[in-house]
Amino acid sequence: MNKYEKLFERASIGSMQLKNRVILPPMATLSGDPETNFPSDETVAYYEARAKGGYGMVCVEHTCVTPAGVYGPGVLIANPSTCVPHFKKLFDAIHKHGAKAIAQLGDGGTSAHPGYNGNNQTVSASSTPDHRIRLFPHEISIEGIQEYKKAYLSAVDNMIEAGVDAIILHLANGYFLASFISTRENKRTDKYGGTMEGRLRLILEIVDEIKRKYGNRITLFTRMAAFEDRYGRNTEETMVIAKALEKAGVEAISFNAGSYFELYHELPPYTEPQGYIMDHIAKLKKGLKIPVFGGGRVTEPLLADAYLIDEKVDFIEIGRGGIADPEWCNKAQSGHSDSIRRCIGCCRCCDVVDGTEHGCSVNPYAFKETKYSIEEAENKKKILVVGGGIGGLQTAITATQRGHDVVVIEKNSYLGGNAKAAAMPINKGEIVSMVTSLAEDARNLGIEIILNTTVDADFVKNMNPDLVVIATGATPIPCTFIQGHEEANFVDAIDFLMGKGMESIPRDANIAVIGGGAIGLETAEFLAVYENSVDIYEMEPNINTAIVINTADYEMIKNVKKYGVGIKLGHKVLSVKDGILSYEASGQVGQSKKYDYFISAVGLRSNDELAKELETAGFQTLLVGDAKEPSRFMEVLTDGLETALQIN
Repeated sequence: MNKYEKLFERASIGSMQLKNRVILPPMATLSGDPETNFPSDETVAYYEARAKGGYGMVCVEHTCVTPAGVYGPGVLIANPSTCVPHFKKLFDAIHKHGAKAIAQLGDGGTSAHPGYNGNNQTVSASSTPDHRIRLFPHEISIEGIQEYKKAYLSAVDNMIEAGVDAIILHLANGYFLASFISTRENKRTDKYGGTMEGRLRLILEIVDEIKRKYGNRITLFTRMAAFEDRYGRNTEETMVIAKALEKAGVEAISFNAGSYFELYHELPPYTEPQGYIMDHIAKLKKGLKIPVFGGGRVTEPLLADAYLIDEKVDFIEIGRGGIADPEWCNKAQSGHSDSIRRCIGCCRCCDVVDGTEHGCSVNPYAFKETKYSIEEAENKKKILVVGGGIGGLQTAITATQRGHDVVVIEKNSYLGGNAKAAAMPINKGEIVSMVTSLAEDARNLGIEIILNTTVDADFVKNMNPDLVVIATGATPIPCTFIQGHEEANFVDAIDFLMGKGMESIPRDANIAVIGGGAIGLETAEFLAVYENSVDIYEMEPNINTAIVINTADYEMIKNVKKYGVGIKLGHKVLSVKDGILSYEASGQVGQSKKYDYFISAVGLRSNDELAKELETAGFQTLLVGDAKEPSRFMEVLTDGLETALQIN
């Protein structure tokens, strides 16, 4: 019997029949053709993988109806009609696996940027900037509104010709149409502003024109925020708008939250709990007769099923969970939910900054579906993988899938390496699911895993492998550059998080954390939560240079400040004596207050000593992941995947 009966029961919306109640909501892949902004082969492969993975409905990302609405590289456009063959290829790929294909249409509005929209004039309901890009758009004219409506209907024409099953009118996330219904953004003094009726007018006109032109030929949904923080819209006002849309003939509504004003809701990081907006959605559902969709960082099948059983939603949206594992539905339905790679809320997929590669921290295939393929190895080898962290496990899994005989050796009593330490800080517990899913994949493939075992040249000689993969990770860099650190109470951050170096967590202690990167910030937050006074000393003058800043990072920094942690930027620590630090800041030498403990968080260095030993002994070796170069999760898993693909 299916464990999650409500998730996978057949359902319908109007005349549209669905094989289950699980929806992939629209999320930007930024994979459109750079010349045309039409779906590329990469776009098709990404969505087909999710359709093949068992979703009942696959919603294609926000697709603009005008070039001026483009808000990022690779954003899709549904005009002109030359786009039709490209979208048809996309929709056909989705249909091939029994899923319904949905197009979300809109424009960027305040989020559109001249750097991406061909230097077209950015327009919105009013000349009010969003919270992130902060450029003043032009207030669209009445004539411009009429042209927009024509472009929207033309885009609907194109999508119908391409074979779409339904259209989503995009009223969410502060984009063009959302700006009309928000008093925070709509300051118009004509018939499209002022009152609630005025703010709703454009949306209802578009709904009416679609209904009059297409009738039952197309199913029409809308997507809108259940609420907006920071002086936006509350749930009660959203209810009024939703009822007006229902009365106008909209057949279902998808509720999310947030915009660039509240990015922590639009792109919720790990600091937001799973299902964090579900109570708001459930309140809205009670006032509506049409089906309601929703999610809010839901990754667990048990939780998703419970929301349906409790009738908080009619259909559940599994968004970034489907990026993390396109087989989310198939694995849950077939009883293999333990092997689902769950989203950990790091925002790596949806909030790319500082040139960081777009991708997924737990799924190295995400957005690269055309790049990698598992093919049988020409020469099957006996491979010894030393290290049971995420890099070693990913290498072992991929190598085994290619036909190699793999054994994993881990010195500790547990798998995961430094990933386990990364899961110890506040709000980070979901990280361990990455380790458990990798371990489950390894077990299902029959990979032998040996724990509590140290490897040296003699051990390898007895095993007699053809190849040794060194996945021994990275070790903390000691604070040897600080004069007097040997006599001070210095504890490494990773050791501390793993319960080493201190017999107990202190209370009401003065603690200095040396290093303001991610590990330092997380450790400082951890210590502050346990009622200590904590200061961070970071030699870089700007926190942006100490840590990659995206939504998850911003929220971590906000939490650190909320707990009273002092962040001393541009402070290079020189020495320590009697609990007092000497440091250089702005060209001047100063001294700190007296500290009881010092936490070292100045970075990691590769642990490649075993590789050197084995190479000297004549063994063939390959370095993987942090043992090659300390990196983030995505880079470590990708390196493990690519290394295994090259072994022949």
